[in-house]
Amino acid sequence: MKPLVIKLGSALLSDPDGCFDGTILDPLAATVSNRWKVGQPTLVVSSGAVALGRSAFSNQTGPSLVRKQASAAIGQAQLMSCYREAFGPYGLKPAQVLLTPADLRNRERYLQASGVLRLLMQNKIVPILNENDVVSDVALRFGDNDRLAVEAATMVEAVQLILMTVEDGVYQTDPRTDPQAKRLSLLEVIDDAMIDSMGPPGQLGCGGMGSKLRSARRAQEQGIDVVIASGRVLANWQAIQQERSFGTAIPARPRKRSARRDWIANTLEPRGTLVIDKGAQYALEKDGASLLAVGLLNHAGNFLRGDSVALKSEDSSVEVGRGLIRLDRGALDEVLRRGEHTDQILIHRDDLVLSDR
Repeated sequence: MKPLVIKLGSALLSDPDGCFDGTILDPLAATVSNRWKVGQPTLVVSSGAVALGRSAFSNQTGPSLVRKQASAAIGQAQLMSCYREAFGPYGLKPAQVLLTPADLRNRERYLQASGVLRLLMQNKIVPILNENDVVSDVALRFGDNDRLAVEAATMVEAVQLILMTVEDGVYQTDPRTDPQAKRLSLLEVIDDAMIDSMGPPGQLGCGGMGSKLRSARRAQEQGIDVVIASGRVLANWQAIQQERSFGTAIPARPRKRSARRDWIANTLEPRGTLVIDKGAQYALEKDGASLLAVGLLNHAGNFLRGDSVALKSEDSSVEVGRGLIRLDRGALDEVLRRGEHTDQILIHRDDLVLSDR
């Protein structure tokens, strides 16, 4: 049976004062135990480290990011202790796995992480994933665990991703401001307008519903079913165990890309931009060609060889695709300066993913 991934958000693991609240770990442990008994490995993506460690620095001054990182350093050990205590009665062993976007941008490290997760689950050990806040760069971090959850689900080829939050699903309007808001039991199409219409994160949350929908759409494209629901509703945990419907179900779509091409298109953050002419765009979209330097109009960014870059249309209004560039910025500048760029391959078609494919 393919794995299940359950993500617990920051607000779900916090009380009204912002302190850690581990009440939800009991029904989680019972649910994870149930899934293992029926042969479904389960992986947990968990926030909570910062909330657990924050009190140690309540009277300290200094950069807020550093305090948050230090809080995570203390809180992560306490968080794993909470998981050991909750899982112990069921004979389950949790394993700490901390990741950063940098780990996933490197293909070798990405595959290593995937291998570790699979080995843990093969040995009936429950991976507990969190972002490694201590070393995450403020400009290059997940920012919320919704994105980490979908990356984990993709890495282990999960059949379902459950995003547990404080709202019991996706609503037509913001339930925090509209008491008459209606919950959607089924959501098949997620567009940019819907994501943008979602309200900001709550006081104790990080990503908000917009982040969850963005991650859900990514999971859809990888053939993964998604459910968004409240972790504070006990019946939802029972529904997982009994394989009943709950929250908002977001069904998977047929997978369009291989795992590696999805990694290029979604996991990697572009480090630069290439503006290409209409002829090059036509060759990429209609002929499946590689990108040659002759089709380059402009470029920006301090990219290195092998970095992801975004391809823009001639008027820069449309992102044509993303790919792994074969030259660093300095080498590309030199090629263009010399005029030796008629047939120089910048991005091979095997390393290129078009936006609509």
